[in-house]
Amino acid sequence: MKYTLLKALTGQKISEHGRMGTPILAYLMLDNETGETAVYYKFDAHLKVSAYGATNCEAKSRRTDEMENGKYLMNYYLKPTDGKKITEYLFSVV
Repeated sequence: MKYTLLKALTGQKISEHGRMGTPILAYLMLDNETGETAVYYKFDAHLKVSAYGATNCEAKSRRTDEMENGKYLMNYYLKPTDGKKITEYLFSVV
């Protein structure tokens, strides 16, 4: 297992109904082989974890209701597997 999830970096977004949301923008991950920490956008983190593996999370994706060029858009995310919830990893960058 090459990567470890350290933090999920969030922003702030107001929905069309006026509610405040905290979408995940990127993930802060530790490379266990080199000891370096790096920030990866959601899709890049999904590719790295699915290709090389991670100690405390797994790569997931789900289809959204939005369509672009006749295809459904996908939402890529990381799901913790160490018993913690993703809310424990959230860190606001705003």
